[in-house]
Amino acid sequence: VPMDRSFNMLSEVLVSFLASRGAEVLGIIPQDHNLRTVNTDEIVKRLGGRLLTDPSIERQIRHFAISAMGPEESLRLFRRTPDLAVITGGDRADIHQAAFEVPSLRCLIVTGLHRPTRETIDMANERRVPIILAGQNTMITATLCEEMLDRAWIRPGPALDYAMDYVRYNIDIDRIVQKAPDR
Repeated sequence: VPMDRSFNMLSEVLVSFLASRGAEVLGIIPQDHNLRTVNTDEIVKRLGGRLLTDPSIERQIRHFAISAMGPEESLRLFRRTPDLAVITGGDRADIHQAAFEVPSLRCLIVTGLHRPTRETIDMANERRVPIILAGQNTMITATLCEEMLDRAWIRPGPALDYAMDYVRYNIDIDRIVQKAPDR
């Protein structure tokens, strides 16, 4: 549930409505943008891509931006987008350079099996921004990447601990266990 009026409506109106009908609400898990991320290793695997930069660089991505426009228009889009991966053709050095100007750049995904220039790869390593080479065209790559954000890809570690704490905080687990018929 988005953390806006929809959540307030759920927690105030719907919970009361369900309670008046005898249904006990044992929790509501609000949408949390920290749980809607994908890391660069997962992107490489899902795209069947190749990492062109230092493999020790791993980043969390919350948004993907496709750029097939000019560098100025692209830069305006990039500046408005946090935790960003830019998807563009590997032969678009102008877009690659524009993307590196944005502090929120977390990853550059180049498409069409066009390798970026050595200068672009060196700049990415210097700024610790992974570059992933995808074999698909830009639109297919973008579709695959957006689908990754529709599911939580949580691995053991801090992200899993955060997700478990988040669920525990928002759900009355003790009450669920108490109500379970075959505890």
